[in-house]
Amino acid sequence: MDELDELFADPGPLQLSVPLPPGLVQCLNEASLNGCCQKVDWSKSGALAYISSDGYSVVLQHLLCDPQDGQWKLSQQYVIDDTYTAQQHVGLVHVSWDHAGNFLATIDAHGRTSIYATFFAINRMNTIRRCAFDPEDDLGAVMGLMWLHMDRPAKSFYYKPSIKTNGQWNFMCTPQKLAGPRNPLQKSSVVLVTRGGVIRVLYQDKDNRWQDIRADVQHVKDASGVLSHVAMCADRGDTAGPESKSRAPTQPFVLTAFSCFSHDFQGGDTANTILCKWELSSEKPALHPSFTQLASKRPNTSPNAELSAEYCVKKSPEIVVPRALISLHHINLSTVLAMMYSDGTIEFRDSQSLQLLPPDNETQISSLSQIGFAFPANTSCLRIALSPNSCAAFCMDENHFPSIRLMQYANPGTPIDEAFLEIVNEAFITQLSIASRAVAGCTEDVLSTAQLFASQYLNLQMQNFAPSLGNSSTFNRRLLSGIYRILGVSLDHAIDAQQDQSYKNAYFQRCLGVQASLGFLGEFTLRPTEGIIAVVMFSLRYFSIVLSYITTKKADGSESEFLKKPDIVSFLLPLVSWFLALENFIIDELCSILRTFEDAGIGQDHLDANLINQNICASQSPALPLLFISTCRSMFKYDCRSIRILAGEIDKHHDSTPLSGVYRELDMVMQKFPVSLHQFEKILNEVDNSVRAAYQSSAMGEADRKGAEKDMLTKAEISQTLIEPVKQLLFQTVTSLRNEINEAELYFMDVGDLGLTNDNISIKRSRKHPTDAMQKTPLRKDVKVRRCIRCGTFMEDVLPQRNGNPILGLLGRTCCCGSSWMVLEREEIVQPKV
Repeated sequence: MDELDELFADPGPLQLSVPLPPGLVQCLNEASLNGCCQKVDWSKSGALAYISSDGYSVVLQHLLCDPQDGQWKLSQQYVIDDTYTAQQHVGLVHVSWDHAGNFLATIDAHGRTSIYATFFAINRMNTIRRCAFDPEDDLGAVMGLMWLHMDRPAKSFYYKPSIKTNGQWNFMCTPQKLAGPRNPLQKSSVVLVTRGGVIRVLYQDKDNRWQDIRADVQHVKDASGVLSHVAMCADRGDTAGPESKSRAPTQPFVLTAFSCFSHDFQGGDTANTILCKWELSSEKPALHPSFTQLASKRPNTSPNAELSAEYCVKKSPEIVVPRALISLHHINLSTVLAMMYSDGTIEFRDSQSLQLLPPDNETQISSLSQIGFAFPANTSCLRIALSPNSCAAFCMDENHFPSIRLMQYANPGTPIDEAFLEIVNEAFITQLSIASRAVAGCTEDVLSTAQLFASQYLNLQMQNFAPSLGNSSTFNRRLLSGIYRILGVSLDHAIDAQQDQSYKNAYFQRCLGVQASLGFLGEFTLRPTEGIIAVVMFSLRYFSIVLSYITTKKADGSESEFLKKPDIVSFLLPLVSWFLALENFIIDELCSILRTFEDAGIGQDHLDANLINQNICASQSPALPLLFISTCRSMFKYDCRSIRILAGEIDKHHDSTPLSGVYRELDMVMQKFPVSLHQFEKILNEVDNSVRAAYQSSAMGEADRKGAEKDMLTKAEISQTLIEPVKQLLFQTVTSLRNEINEAELYFMDVGDLGLTNDNISIKRSRKHPTDAMQKTPLRKDVKVRRCIRCGTFMEDVLPQRNGNPILGLLGRTCCCGSSWMVLEREEIVQPKV
């Protein structure tokens, strides 16, 4: 090497160039020749789809909460079987999900397009259009693609930063009209533009068959006229961005990225990207003043004639980035652009100025990335896709090895204080509320990021720097309180319970799903008390909806036809049994609480809210909060009334028909529990009256009452205002009930199927006989099952049939917690040793 230095007379040692990865060069070459070469895409419903290493099949993955330890991870790979046989010898080049994440389009090098639809599970796809219908033509290669919105009321929102005013955080979002064109048939449709200048519209007709309409955009005469990149936007009547009182509508713009390579003998090969932006605007050219003189000489000519509007293109200054751009993601109605580079860096830029987003301050929160969160540094990546809420990134290296990266706090060694923790809390609250407002309601990536912050960073910081801040449980409870606040979920129905329709609120279900997920450490580890409450409440919500379908009378006042169908009533039997077991479990827990106070010598006069809450925390018993939360109590009362309607049908059927036999089974189910439905309903009414009287006699205002109701739900804490109703329940109502029932039978009753205890007997039973969460029956052997990707509950993989159960087919599309199902084979259910 010294001889080489002397030969070239360089002042320093010779630096050998480091070549760029061959895969990166190939990746950028593909992008320069084809506008549709997206190899990986993450849907709004949470499903990942990417082209396999051989290029002939599509692989599905998704985030899931591991039921063994409660940690979020990437699922195993699921290959769409039909893709390999359909492609034959032509490789795939592009995958794309529709706006809702229900349909997946796969396109090969000749533009042949297959479309798949999710079918009751996030990892199962049905083929609804095969690429065999398309001819093999090099000019048919797709250069541009755009999914159309359905012609229905807008469900999209433009989200503004959270602003702190007078010590309170205020979050605002405005609904936005989705840009056209749209499919008036309320079906999915996608627009494709080919290399040969042909525009194709694939759409579903009224019979759900896919139609293909083609028209020439331009006539290709020679090789110089073929298209390579095509971008489409809304029609003339729409703008490309959100419009609100504080923001003018943005004009459409074209953004291009030119990646180039440079060779430096000192530093090796480098890749740079030049960002160019052209903004489209409509302007009316002004007439020359001379034309007004012509108008005066011609009586039929208008003096105020105007030229028609013309589109003008205005170029913005170029921006040079010292790395290769490989992917781009639109956020918040395209007001923010996430740019992903080959070295693993992910940047967030304003779509108008193309500048990096500025950091937030103590009174404004826009996103996690603007308060110090970022994706960790990684090795080079060839494919990157962002999650639905931009909190996770799916990366694929040159060896086609997939990995997941979660957004983390960028300064882990910096001590935190209460003010910064409040900002982080509000940022996660904002992110979760945005995710919950989406059509799919996918929150898995936000929950996994929050779990990582709480477990790996927050607990360590609190131990080393600020132990007075609390722990991850405090962080989670603040998070829950904020989500209910921002989504506007009403939890106060203690005064006017007749207006409680919260079980029909989709936001309420999504909040409960988040509450059950936070603090989850595995299916055989008991959740925090507030998590147990959430599990019971979203199960009660599901049961209430099922009962409303079956027992609600018709518009003409006649009885529901479902009450006359044996299969529907039979479907209700295990659900009713579950409800009655739940009410007996609650009464047994109340008796246990009363015995605890009696054994400790704590009488009615010495009982206060602190002792009650300490008992709830130590025993992790949800009984008292479930009875005193007004929303939960309303669902209990509604379910009791509906079951009484079912019980009223028992006396009407005494013949030997199948329907009569089912109602006799219902009668036996209602007779086998120590505490009857009537006794439990009586307790509900007494608690309802005493709670209402306590609120009305206190000086508590409406805001304080709402806060007390929310604390019972999100913290499992009973307010001091309700201590007298608690005393009345324990020392009068329960004491009187103990004389009416067989307390020993109640104590030894088997409640393992409820999933609310973690004793060894219940765990062994759950391992051997997992329970179907939707039907409340043990899973049958040798059948496919579904598993919730978030809460881990099971459901038998019951597919809709023409003569099957319509209720299960409708409500079984998602779990009770609101998350998606994944399909498992029966042998995939692996249980840990006890």
